[in-house]
Amino acid sequence: MRNIRILLCDDHTLVRSGFASLLKNEEGMYVISEAENGMEMIQKYYATHPDLIIADIAMPELTGIEAFNKIKETNPDVKILFLSVYYSEQYIYLTLKAGAMGLLNKSITKGELFFAINEVIEGRKYFGPEYNQQKISRLIEKYEHKKKTFLSNEISEFDDKLLYFISEGFTSDQIAKKLFVSKHTIDAHRIKIMGILNLKTEHDLKKYAILYTEGTKI
Repeated sequence: MRNIRILLCDDHTLVRSGFASLLKNEEGMYVISEAENGMEMIQKYYATHPDLIIADIAMPELTGIEAFNKIKETNPDVKILFLSVYYSEQYIYLTLKAGAMGLLNKSITKGELFFAINEVIEGRKYFGPEYNQQKISRLIEKYEHKKKTFLSNEISEFDDKLLYFISEGFTSDQIAKKLFVSKHTIDAHRIKIMGILNLKTEHDLKKYAILYTEGTKI
């Protein structure tokens, strides 16, 4: 059996220790180093050159995706399996566009975790048992169309800033103060964006804002 050397990255110590404990008891899998933020992830990668990075998407200093993009600049073949509590189509699309091989919900079972690791090591994508290659392709087409639809409506610099603040979790009142406009103006733009993208809830808008904001960095 091939030995798989893993760099485990998450800003929550309990999450890291939980995954490390699972992996420690699996033959052929070794956590050779851990990182608690994006900058440390980059440093530990170059110090250890693991076979696989398992990383949270949302980490301080640099997100998991930002750190991954930095590593890819000099090591385009780096393999990464992302973790997130926000497991959804939007996040699958985001990680695919970044070049990741997979995304797992943090509540994943032990058996699926080991299966996903082996799939990625063998060069196959893994986003859950329901996502075969055909479904992944349809998902990419769906969200590419959403982005084109939005961009074709000539997104303004104001809307660009608005989406950034929404993705960071700011309320309409807080965004209004930051952009020196009324709350009514912010709410009007939120409604406009939701209409363009056919988003039904504020939760959907926040998920899209995260997708859009991260997508502009990829």
